[in-house]
Amino acid sequence: MSGKPYRLFTVFFVMLGISVSPLLAKESPSRRSKKDGSLIIRAAAWGPTQADVDAAAKRVERSTEVQSFLNGARYRLLSVEYIDQAKSESSRPPTRFRVVFYDYTNDRAIVAEADFAGRDPVTAREEYSDPLPNDAEFNEALAILRKDSRYSTELASGAMRSYQPMPPTTILDGTVERLVNVGLRGSGTLNEIVGVSIKRGEVVRYEGNAPPQSRSVEGSCGPASAGQTTTSNGTAGSATLTVLDQTTMATLWQMLVVRPSASSGTRKSGIEVRDVKYRGKSVLKRGHVPVLNVQYNPSTCGPYRDWQWQEDMFAAADAGANDVAPGIRVLATGQIAISHGLADYLVK
Repeated sequence: MSGKPYRLFTVFFVMLGISVSPLLAKESPSRRSKKDGSLIIRAAAWGPTQADVDAAAKRVERSTEVQSFLNGARYRLLSVEYIDQAKSESSRPPTRFRVVFYDYTNDRAIVAEADFAGRDPVTAREEYSDPLPNDAEFNEALAILRKDSRYSTELASGAMRSYQPMPPTTILDGTVERLVNVGLRGSGTLNEIVGVSIKRGEVVRYEGNAPPQSRSVEGSCGPASAGQTTTSNGTAGSATLTVLDQTTMATLWQMLVVRPSASSGTRKSGIEVRDVKYRGKSVLKRGHVPVLNVQYNPSTCGPYRDWQWQEDMFAAADAGANDVAPGIRVLATGQIAISHGLADYLVK
């Protein structure tokens, strides 16, 4: 979990008393009682699978077009993004995607586009931009930090804990090198945000113990990390959801549910519901949060245009809960789904 409460995308879809996680998968029926009858919930996988995404991304990475930029360079694949069709049309599974690499050797982003079927040529271009880090990149930065004698002892003993701060990266004035920021939280004066140069394997300290437009003091920019990973940008997982009346077998609700990591937009848009129908009548074309601007407390942290693809994990399985399909959980009466990371934070 990130140190940012606004990125706790332990998303729930709540409708007709049913709490549904957005990690959707194969078709599977389930029933849940309510005061005026019972419901049948059916979910069917929609769009590319994770295996499809992984294979397509690897094909693009190995392509001549991409390797013409990256061959011999040190780089990392940061994200896979789906290229959505026009929003005015009925939703169709994405056929094209975009892959973002970061080239540490030349301090540039390489953006490639292709189709899942592999019929169209791969296109690639360079961008001198600042893509957001993924968990793997942050963990590499943390590994470099753990080797630094100024921080290794406190990190090893637990006197200092790491978190993903805001801003997540920094490009210092007069340079082009992208630094991955790591927040460090301890007691007393042991609070700092440092930049890590993955290119040089070095730790960069900021004036004032934090990058410009940020602070590093106890409680700034969110709670401490729960020490768990989150989903990556582009993780597959969408499904059509149908809710039927068990007695009459009449279809009540129909919709497409898209998990945050596969949602639309450059920085994603949280859980999405599309093409929502009630008793066969369209009631909502698309519901999501395309822009999230956050002013953190204290006010020196931000405002930031936050991303919305990370999903936190649920706490331990609730007794009586029924997993309709992998990632879709129907809770028993009176149960409330709670994020594992949020539960950890509330306990503290």
